[in-house]
Amino acid sequence: MLGIAYLEYYLSMYVRAFRTNHPEDDPYLRPWKVAKDATWLSLLVGAYLQYYFVQVSTQIASLPTLSVMV
Repeated sequence: MLGIAYLEYYLSMYVRAFRTNHPEDDPYLRPWKVAKDATWLSLLVGAYLQYYFVQVSTQIASLPTLSVMV
C-alpha cells in the first residue's frame, strides 16, 4: 500500500516536471541560444551599418563640386 503511494507521488512529480519543462530553459541549450541570438543581432547591426554607409556615400557623391580657379 505504501509502495503504491510512493509510486503515485513520484509519477505525479514526473508528470508535473515534464509538463513545466521548457527546452529554452535547458542549461545545456542556453549557450546555443545565446550564440544564435548574438549571430542574428550582429547580422542586423551589420546590415544597418552597410545601409547607413551606402546612404552616406550616396549623399556625399551627390554634393555639388566646387571648382576653384586660381
